[in-house]
Amino acid sequence: MLTMLRVAKRLPFYNMDELNMLLRKLEKDEYVTCKHCDLYTITLDGYLFQGYEKQAKYDKIINQNRRIRTFVLAWGTVLAGIAALALLIWQVYSFYHPVPNPCQITYSK
Repeated sequence: MLTMLRVAKRLPFYNMDELNMLLRKLEKDEYVTCKHCDLYTITLDGYLFQGYEKQAKYDKIINQNRRIRTFVLAWGTVLAGIAALALLIWQVYSFYHPVPNPCQITYSK
């Protein structure tokens, strides 16, 4: 069983409000449970305290995947722009320099 005063003696908090915010956050994440207003008990997840580490690993993987997707999207956009520019240049060139159709059949009378 933990009380706020007992925790405050062991940890260097500037005021009790910070300690109260920390305990409320741990309670919200289900690492501690509040039996009464100032009496807390540690849950099994809180005892093992792996939830934050798992979340940090998950966030790292998500951020890495986001960076890869952003990189691929940026290069895809650049390549699409280059392809569009090449197509525009080809269309302008073919407009001013038409190629005669070699398959054109002419009928004589």
